[in-house]
Amino acid sequence: MISYVNLSLPESERAFDLVGMQLDLEGCKELCEEYLVPFDGFEENGSEVKKINKECHATTILVKYGRCFKGGVRSKVQKELLATITEPDLSIHNLAIDIRDKHIAHSVNDLEEHRVRVYLHTHERERSLGSVNLESFRLTAPEIEFFRKLVGLIDTHLNWVGKQKYEELQLLQKIVEARYTVDELYEMSVAKHPNMGLDNVRKSRKAH
Repeated sequence: MISYVNLSLPESERAFDLVGMQLDLEGCKELCEEYLVPFDGFEENGSEVKKINKECHATTILVKYGRCFKGGVRSKVQKELLATITEPDLSIHNLAIDIRDKHIAHSVNDLEEHRVRVYLHTHERERSLGSVNLESFRLTAPEIEFFRKLVGLIDTHLNWVGKQKYEELQLLQKIVEARYTVDELYEMSVAKHPNMGLDNVRKSRKAH
C-alpha cells in the first residue's frame, strides 16, 4: 500500500505553471476535435453526431489557448513556450491570439458590422417608407482549416510542456530527497483540500 503527503515547496512554482498550461492546452485540443467532428457528419462508430454550439466551442477554444500566452501568474513559462513557436506555426498562433484579443475580448471590431435597414413598399404607385430596422453581420468562428492547424500546433506545445514538466518533477524529487528523511515524510499528515469556492474569485494572485 502506498500513502502520500503534501509538501509546500517554493521550487514547485514552475511545475505548477506547466501543469496549468497543460490542462488548458489539453482542454483546447479536446474542444477543437469536438468542433471538427460534426463537419464529417458521423463519428467513428458510424452514429450520427449531435449538433454542437459552434460559436460556444470556438470562443472557449480561443480563450483557453490565449490563457497560455496572455500574461498573469504563468508569465515566465508563457515566454518560454512562446519562444519555441517556429516560423511556419507563427501565423496560426498569431491569428488565434488576434481573434481572441480583437473579436472575443473586445466586442466592437471589423468582424461584426451593423447597418440601418429601411424597408420600402414595393408598389410603384404608392411609394412609401415601411419601417426602419437593423441589419447585423458577424463572424462567429474561423474556417475549419484553422482548427485543424491549431490542433497540430497544440500537439507541439503539449510535447514541449510534457518534457519540461518531467524535468521539473525529476528536480523536485531530488529536492525532497535532500530536504527530508523518509521517516519525516511518514510522520507528516495529508493536507486538507484547499478552499476553492467562488468567494476567492476577487482575490488577486501574485505572479512568481
